[in-house]
Amino acid sequence: MGRGGKNADESRGDVMNGPDETPDRAAPELRSESLAVTELSARDSATFVGALLYPKPVNARLQDTVRRYREITGMRSASS
Repeated sequence: MGRGGKNADESRGDVMNGPDETPDRAAPELRSESLAVTELSARDSATFVGALLYPKPVNARLQDTVRRYREITGMRSASS
């Protein structure tokens, strides 16, 4: 606790509404009232985590699409 009985977050103006929420002064798209919670079954959770940990390789068609998009927009890949 800091001066006046406030902790460091309160004295900076960060007010947390709950353990899983962002500070009230966060960007509007990050505030808790704009976030949705989706309940997943154990099987769906395992599938989701598996997709994050072990993504499928990008196929040739998508690679070509990305290449053409980058050429048109003048963007370079991170490896260039």
